[in-house]
Amino acid sequence: MNSKLLIVLSVFLAPLMLHAQGTLETEEVDVIRDYNPILADAVKVTINGEVLPASDSVGELTYSMPVVFYQAPYSPIKIKPVALSKTPQDELSLNYLKAGFGTQFTPLGEVYINSNRSDKFQYGLAARYTSSNGSRENQRYSDLDVDGRSKFYIKKEYVIPVNLFYRNDIVHYYGYNEDSISFPKDSVRQRYNRFGFDLGLANLKENDLDVDFNISGGVKGVQDLAGYRQLNPWLDLTADKELKKHHTTGAGLNIDYFDYNGLQPYYNSFTTLALRYNIEEEGWSVHASLGNTVSSDSKYYAVPDVDFSKDLVGDKLVFIAGIDGQLQRNNYYTLTEENPFLADSIEIRPTSRYELYGGIRASTSGNLSFSAKGYYTPFEDMVFFVNQSADSLRFIPLYGDGTMAGVAVELGYFVPDRIGFSAALNAFTFSELSNVAEAWHTPNLTWRLGTDYHFNSKLTAAAELYGLGKMPALLADGTTSELKGTIDVNLSAVYRYNNLFNIFLEVNNIAGIKYERYLNYPSYGFNMLGGLSFSF
Repeated sequence: MNSKLLIVLSVFLAPLMLHAQGTLETEEVDVIRDYNPILADAVKVTINGEVLPASDSVGELTYSMPVVFYQAPYSPIKIKPVALSKTPQDELSLNYLKAGFGTQFTPLGEVYINSNRSDKFQYGLAARYTSSNGSRENQRYSDLDVDGRSKFYIKKEYVIPVNLFYRNDIVHYYGYNEDSISFPKDSVRQRYNRFGFDLGLANLKENDLDVDFNISGGVKGVQDLAGYRQLNPWLDLTADKELKKHHTTGAGLNIDYFDYNGLQPYYNSFTTLALRYNIEEEGWSVHASLGNTVSSDSKYYAVPDVDFSKDLVGDKLVFIAGIDGQLQRNNYYTLTEENPFLADSIEIRPTSRYELYGGIRASTSGNLSFSAKGYYTPFEDMVFFVNQSADSLRFIPLYGDGTMAGVAVELGYFVPDRIGFSAALNAFTFSELSNVAEAWHTPNLTWRLGTDYHFNSKLTAAAELYGLGKMPALLADGTTSELKGTIDVNLSAVYRYNNLFNIFLEVNNIAGIKYERYLNYPSYGFNMLGGLSFSF
């Protein structure tokens, strides 16, 4: 792969306007699940952002997103035919119940249970179930999610988080013409049991060494209906120390081990030692780290991450540039999350890429934010999915080398408790591809428009539009097909009858377009879901 350097200055924005789920008064909530707005998952594009690391800390249920600079490499989109919310969008107290029913025979049930705030012990439990039947004979799925989170506090100086989860996902390989062929339900059924457990230890107060540390470890696993299983034990150690005013340094050690017993077994481990140094001065900042990863197959990966920002007009207009190195540890768990219709025999490789970027971000002192960037990304072994030639119902991952160059832009505007608006666009091209002829099932244009409006203190409505560009697909006979782009329109509304009782309605894919995100796998088309929620 020839080395190139392309830094395109353009504009990208950080959203946006996630507003609070109502106004909490005297009661507090343990947040046990990340906020996830209603999305049409069949066309949702993941844009990995430089947001703060996920935290299990307990806090008030408010949502506020600063202007951040997003990374926008393409990630394959997980297929999920029906878009449903996975977190309460209503005003909450300590506990929450939600029940609904919709088209395609879609029941929905959710329960959230949270403990009172305590300086000794806190916990949160969540369970959610939904299922659906599509218009095709075997176009059905079901999801069962159970999460438990807890924290134990030791003399207000240390915290021990203990978390666990279980997922039961059932899908069917429905990518065939049922007018000419039929399969019994059990023969095209797939089930993924996903599970995980972790615990840790972190300091809450300064110690004699003036070092903040976090120790965590656990295991993630998945097993499918055929009995193929993967276990992923992991360990993560981090420590940070302030050297002087505005200067901090730190180090981290991460160990990941993967043991997969499929038809093509995969055994690998990754040991990463990362060193970092951060400078936060008036008007500029530098965050730099270098990860050094060695795998058990004796490969070395350097993973640099350098972010430079410089205020151009106060903190209202900021120039930003850097390099974002990533080592994506592909495995059976993550691949089946991206595409659950995988073949029994697949090859697994890690993906290495380096994103060089430059751009600006801007915001007003009020409620307008805007950002843009250009980026250039050399990559090795990026994942592309193609239909298996012997069984077109299923997919196999292919791995390609090449480069990406593109522009990402976002804009956001909101008036508190009245209206919010967001827009995002990501356009890019591939070049110098090797090992793959095309960027299979990868759209080179994605965009989104969203707005929410508060009619009054009781009624809120939202609308979201998603656009997806066309993409190439490889047919079983070796020829190429082109999947059409699409637009997906979604509406939702919540009526707050009182502080405890709400009524909700979600309407997805209003135009009823049964577009194909993957070859032979159309979306469900129009679907609607309504129901009630109760908090106490």
